[in-house]
Amino acid sequence: EKANKLFNHKNGADENTFMVLLQGGNYDEQDRKGWDTSLQAYAKFYNKYFGNEKKVTNSIKAHLWIHPIEAYIAQADKDDGTEAEANMLPNGVNIPKRIYETGLIPRSAYTFDVKQHRRPIIAALKSRADVCLHPSKVEGFGMNVLECQALG
Repeated sequence: EKANKLFNHKNGADENTFMVLLQGGNYDEQDRKGWDTSLQAYAKFYNKYFGNEKKVTNSIKAHLWIHPIEAYIAQADKDDGTEAEANMLPNGVNIPKRIYETGLIPRSAYTFDVKQHRRPIIAALKSRADVCLHPSKVEGFGMNVLECQALG
């Protein structure tokens, strides 16, 4: 319920929207988590099935929810009231710039959400998503993938 309200409020989605969630750490410019690969995969999917007035059906649409966890957000998640250290300030992949520069994904087809959500909202987002996209290049253990599988 909470995720549906959040998704619907932000992008006009409804229960017929095929929702893709792209969530993970965004800590370095080397793109170890595969942000570029994910964006290209979604763009290819979107353009094949939904782009240029092509629609799977008239009632289905697709939307990408991008939720990067920046280094300074991870630091703040300690709940100890400390500020992020200077080396923890945003230094990951500039996702909006990459989307804009490539022009691969229309603005109406994605939401860029950098808010730090409480755990129940994150669980609801993962449960609402039809696909959790996470092609990490160096993931030792895919906790994000495991959480998505457990929730739906």
